[in-house]
Amino acid sequence: MDTNSTSLDIINFRKYMYSNYSKYLSTFIPIYLNLLTKEYSALLENFPYVSFETLARIKNPSSYFEKGSSKPDNYTFSDIYANKYIINSVNNSKDEKILSKTCYEFSNFLTIYNLHNENNLTEFTDYITNPKRNSYSSLHLKFQNSSIQDFRFETQIKTEKMRWNEKFGEASHTQNYKKRHNVTLDI
Repeated sequence: MDTNSTSLDIINFRKYMYSNYSKYLSTFIPIYLNLLTKEYSALLENFPYVSFETLARIKNPSSYFEKGSSKPDNYTFSDIYANKYIINSVNNSKDEKILSKTCYEFSNFLTIYNLHNENNLTEFTDYITNPKRNSYSSLHLKFQNSSIQDFRFETQIKTEKMRWNEKFGEASHTQNYKKRHNVTLDI
């Protein structure tokens, strides 16, 4: 009887996860793309001396289900949508101290910008000042919309060197952790 109950719980949980994932895709993609487009334009306008690139992705279903299954009691759907701002140069300088300082300037700007657009900062993690043990460095900002409670997204801000380390250096976890295919968006 316990086995049947557990199997039913797993099936119901999977249905719940699929329903939420489908809702996120159908409801929030246009909102997210609009937000990214406006955010990107605001950054260009306010930081004309900064060369940066933008990457965005939607977490794929298998990654979403895996993450949700590992935390079924308290899983919040905070990173189905995520984007990265990679600071390449400031006034043509690639000095890492200047680029890192600009990461914080981007973070402060995006926090205020998003607040004006009803997206409240719910979590801030500073891996630049406090890198992970594997030397991963970045700023992570998680936002939640105040009008649409289920709409959440994550923004990461890092330098080109930090991005390289994340992809190919000590902090790379592609082969061990994220060897999955995410949907990427070019904006």
